[in-house]
Amino acid sequence: MKRFYSILSLLLLFLAGASNVAAQEFSEGTLLTSIDAVANEARFILKSPGTSDDHPSGYVCGTKQYKQNIDKSCLFTLEAVAGETVDGYQVYLLKQVETGLYFKDFELGEGWDSSDLPPFSNGDLTEMTDNKAQAMKFTVAHFEDVSGQENVAQSRTSANNAKQDLSQDGFVFTRADVSNPCAVDESGKQFPYTYLGGLGKPFYSRYVDTNVHQIYTVNEKKGLDKIVAYAMAYFPGSPESACPPGVDPGYYPVDLVTEAQTIYNNVGTPCQIYHQGGNRLLLHPRQPRNSSLLASRCSGQQATSRLECLHRSRSA
Repeated sequence: MKRFYSILSLLLLFLAGASNVAAQEFSEGTLLTSIDAVANEARFILKSPGTSDDHPSGYVCGTKQYKQNIDKSCLFTLEAVAGETVDGYQVYLLKQVETGLYFKDFELGEGWDSSDLPPFSNGDLTEMTDNKAQAMKFTVAHFEDVSGQENVAQSRTSANNAKQDLSQDGFVFTRADVSNPCAVDESGKQFPYTYLGGLGKPFYSRYVDTNVHQIYTVNEKKGLDKIVAYAMAYFPGSPESACPPGVDPGYYPVDLVTEAQTIYNNVGTPCQIYHQGGNRLLLHPRQPRNSSLLASRCSGQQATSRLECLHRSRSA
């Protein structure tokens, strides 16, 4: 087993420079249901529960497009602003753990959302900053579902389900400062609150149909699970297919690919984990395509002998 870990570690180190490949090291943990729980987390995951084409679901990972896999850029934390409350709510800064950057403050004024404006300097609909003095100050509170209600005044917590799933606990990140002057609709109703919303990526808006985020604790893969995650990302087929050997730009050194392929051929790289009855089965990419049948054939044995069965079947 030690040799198994060492060989896989060698493969991962060999391809450490392949920056275009990302393994999902993290996954959703527990859905948080209180602001105290959120504030006590050293890092958490923000998920936008969008349900429409222009407001899809995904993980907030900085200012860029939402991601479907969770990496380090998707981890955040709250920093309380000491001594500051608004309408009875504690004021926070929202910080990206990996970079140490904060979402930057922005005043919409009489505008409706940041997508109506020229893009920020980064080309996105929000910006981040390392200067706390420039960071947006938020109140963070459970949403109040106003779906189906008419002529309801905008509030710090109002949300509807027109473009987002409100079936689970979620929170609204609202700019602490209100806009004055602010956006006004045709009926004369005022919209002074600015939300951290979602439009396939974070944006600032007045809209209550794109302003909820679910917040999860972080599950980080460790040990074999982490190695498998990287192996799956780096070697969807084999080292030679994932990293074509050659001397031209975009190709990998022939001797290194050959060495990696030799190791791969001798050992095999785990690409899937099947859980059956609490036990773990490792299936390898060089097994026959009817791997589910193979797993079934081996499933009646104890965990250690199951692995032996799989290895014998793969070698046959």
